[in-house]
Amino acid sequence: MGKNKPYYIAIDSDVLRALAFADILLKNKTDFRTVKNSAIRNYGGYLRKLLGYMHEDKLRIIILNNVYQENKHSQSLVDFIVENCHVANITFDNYEKISDEVKRMAKRYCSPYTDLKTGRVMEAPMQMVYDAYLRANKPTNDAMNMAEASVIGVPFVTLNAKDYVFNPHSNKEVNERAIGILQINIQEGYYFEDDYGRYVAPKPFSLATFGALLQNIDNKTLSISEVPAEDVIRAKHIKEEIDKGVYDVKRTLR
Repeated sequence: MGKNKPYYIAIDSDVLRALAFADILLKNKTDFRTVKNSAIRNYGGYLRKLLGYMHEDKLRIIILNNVYQENKHSQSLVDFIVENCHVANITFDNYEKISDEVKRMAKRYCSPYTDLKTGRVMEAPMQMVYDAYLRANKPTNDAMNMAEASVIGVPFVTLNAKDYVFNPHSNKEVNERAIGILQINIQEGYYFEDDYGRYVAPKPFSLATFGALLQNIDNKTLSISEVPAEDVIRAKHIKEEIDKGVYDVKRTLR
């Protein structure tokens, strides 16, 4: 990664809310130790670091469409997004292609895959759910979130690790969901080869795991995908759409 290029990550709604709350606490000079909120209590140090790197423009947060839709009714969260975050630069020219690819990748995560090392067919890392209105199975919002992050080319940081990283009904010590998503992304071409010949592809991280990696930002050794500058845009550049709650994948952002 170039010396002056920022890193990019996508986050889930829980991390967004925790970051926005932590930002308010810091502006009010509130001692995190006095706050009962579990995310602040357990991950306050990591949240403080994330905000610091965001304000230094060493780390940029991408707000996915579904995450935005889940939080657009909270003015404080919308204000935080506009002030601090980025969104995918989706236009009338590319939205249909990107939307179709996100849907395709979400379905891939809900299908068995072949392990790259052993050749064994493995269980799907994520699951379909039945939609009574559609009378059909469809990928979950979690799968859509991960697919959107992968198509953009960024890791996905979550406070909901059981649905993205590990399977609570299996071995919790093995991050089988994350491994499956990583392997599917490599098989679908969403990866690059780093200076050491390792394949680096978008994958989900728990906030605890990614927080421990933040120390690698200053020395530029954090190994995650780069994002072309034209693929993202500052949220404040489409402030009117975001404030009105009408930003979605069919809007022109240019």
